[in-house]
Amino acid sequence: MDHFLKAYGNSKDLQISEGAMQWLMTRPWRGNVRELENLVQRMVAICDGQLISTADIRELLAMMTPAKPAGNDLNNYFNLTLGNDCSLSSELELFERNLISQALTRSGGNISRASRLLKVPKSTLFNKIRKYDLPTVG
Repeated sequence: MDHFLKAYGNSKDLQISEGAMQWLMTRPWRGNVRELENLVQRMVAICDGQLISTADIRELLAMMTPAKPAGNDLNNYFNLTLGNDCSLSSELELFERNLISQALTRSGGNISRASRLLKVPKSTLFNKIRKYDLPTVG
């Protein structure tokens, strides 16, 4: 863990709390070292403080876990949408707008953080925020 923190921490002097380290050791790492390495990379990118807590890790893991549609929600959505003046481009724009909005909410309106969550350049995200007239902080 220290190796990954040093490798990806750049000038940040990040530490992991003892409780967080113990919690990480109890998790099943299906992806082995790569999954853990990916988690550390994301923690370094998102973490503002110098001490990573169990709550920080749980929040990050929750963000990384995609929500699954309940039951046939997705099928119902497509059945309702298709045939009602639906176009692929308009549906993709709606999806993109909602995804950006969620990233901005999770990042507290911080464009830099949201761009890291979405893995897009800040300039691209800024242009899309203007395009969709989404609110940001500051």
